[in-house]
Amino acid sequence: MKYLILLALLLLVGRYLYKRLGGKKRGQMSRQSRTEVLKQDPVCGAYVPEDEEFCLRSQGELLYFCSKDCMRKYKELKR
Repeated sequence: MKYLILLALLLLVGRYLYKRLGGKKRGQMSRQSRTEVLKQDPVCGAYVPEDEEFCLRSQGELLYFCSKDCMRKYKELKR
């Protein structure tokens, strides 16, 4: 009997930790299954995710770059 109680307690604690440490909830999609919007780098032509950290607003348009180097080249071309 004490082993059943211990097992039940361990299952409850494990379930709680799984949810707290990043387990998927019902209806939640994983990052890989989400559709990412890709934007084209105006310098090299590579496609980068819209959440890329290298972006720049130019003439009211938001531009995305694959790297800091491409962003720097773009800035130099526009001078």
